[in-house]
Parts: sequence; C-alpha cells; structure tokens
Amino acid sequence: MDTDEKIALIVEDSIANYRRVFGMAMSSAVDLTPIERLMCAGFLVHSLQCSFPPVTIDFCLGRSLDDCINEARKLACRVVITPQVEVGPYRADFVVVGCNAAGNYCAVVVECDGHDYHEKTKKQAANDKKRDRFMVQNDLHLLRYTGSEIWRDPTKCAYEVIGFVGAKVREWEFMRAAREEEKRDRARNAANAGKPWRKEYE
Repeated sequence: MDTDEKIALIVEDSIANYRRVFGMAMSSAVDLTPIERLMCAGFLVHSLQCSFPPVTIDFCLGRSLDDCINEARKLACRVVITPQVEVGPYRADFVVVGCNAAGNYCAVVVECDGHDYHEKTKKQAANDKKRDRFMVQNDLHLLRYTGSEIWRDPTKCAYEVIGFVGAKVREWEFMRAAREEEKRDRARNAANAGKPWRKEYE
C-alpha cells in the first residue's frame, strides 16, 4: 500500500466514523434534547476542523464520571466527550475529559440550559445551585451555556469547552517539563560540585 492509498483509507475511516457519531447524535435513540444535539453538532464540527486537541466523542450512555476519566486515560492526549454522564447523584449533559501522557486529567461538566431553564421556580434554582456546588466541591470545572448561546453558535461554544480543556492539559505538560528540567539542573549542579547524587535532588 502506497502513501496515497494509506491516506485515502484513513480519510474513508474518518468519514465513516463521523457519519456513525453524527447519526447517533441526531438519532432519537440517544436521549438528547434539541439544544444538546446542537451542542453535539458543535463538538463534531470542532473535531473535523481542528487537529489539536484531538477529540473522541463517546456515545456509550449510562457512563459514570470514572468511566469517562478511564477512557480519557486510555486515549492519552485526546479529549473525550460523553453525553448524559452520571456524576454522583446528578446527570450531566456532557462530561469533557482531557488527559496528558502522565495520566493527569481535567474534567469539565457542560450544562446546556434550554427554554425550561429560564422559567424555573425558586426551588429549581436552589437545586441547580446545589448541583453546581457539588460539581465544584468534587474538583470538576463547570461550564454552563444558555440555549440561546448554543442556538446562536454551537461551534463557538464547543470551541470554548475544548479550548479550556486543551489549555489545562498543555499547562500540565509545561509544568511537568519544567520539573524535569529543574531535576536535571540539580543533578548537573551536584555533579559539577563533585557531590554524589542524593535523593533530595529529585
């Protein structure tokens, strides 16, 4: 197989995968609201247009937050997007997890607030605040979008979410590289001073 054939095969596989994912996103078998479907379409457009961070959209419903994190760790250096995720006693519209090669992850809960959100009672508002606090107390980032924002530009909303996760993953990579460089500097300085390598240099 030559290079052109290999490229054609990769493109063909990618198109088949996007058709499958898009079909699932738009299917009534997947329990998404119209606004969530729009957000999902925004994620799909991002994954087609951008190479970094690479995105995997996972339509295995009924997953827990731990399942999403484990999937992201398996696919290190990718962003995994999963709809309808169980997060403690709550169900998140989307969970977006980015993971670096060292296994550090950033998990973001994305809430898509449709028409009902704007007409909620005090009790519904209190429940939403309680839910938001639960997410933050469990080290999850929470990004909430109104139905109007998603309707106006679902791709922009998706870019913001994936950009946030990608920035966190890059930040960890930078910090890890800085720690490695600092460790090498300490070892080099110890060697130049004629001192033996000791555990405290690590």
